[in-house]
Amino acid sequence: MIEVRTTTELVVTTEHKAGELARVLGVIAVAGMNVLGYYAYGREGKGVIHVVAEDPDEALRHLQQAGLAVTTEEVLLVAKLNHIGSEAGIARRLGAAGITILYAYATAVEDGRYLSVIKTMDNEAASAALSGGPAPSRGSGKSDASDESDTSDTSDTSDKGR
Repeated sequence: MIEVRTTTELVVTTEHKAGELARVLGVIAVAGMNVLGYYAYGREGKGVIHVVAEDPDEALRHLQQAGLAVTTEEVLLVAKLNHIGSEAGIARRLGAAGITILYAYATAVEDGRYLSVIKTMDNEAASAALSGGPAPSRGSGKSDASDESDTSDTSDTSDKGR
């Protein structure tokens, strides 16, 4: 089963120096929230940290109160059983639907699932392509679709087994 939902990703820009990632993630932790995913890199003397927190609005408020420069992006969170080719299948479905991926990052967890954060040119269409139905509204939580084989023809988006 693929779980797809839209969320807000926080993009924090800092100086590119030791301790900045700990400072950003620490603000969220002190506020009492989990981080669902992040990636960080340095560019042109700046640190850029993309963070998906369990409560993005509250995390945004705390980061801004800490004096950090934060922008937001609407992204998709995609969770699925992890097996060889899982991520390739997601990318293939989006490509077959003509959806351009701007960036993506993912990790697998010990329970046999993975979580991807995906930013596309059209997140609503991407959600529909991945879920096999209409895109979920922001407040609806998640949209579920089949866990079809990622080696199958990507034009088949029918629900199998559900």
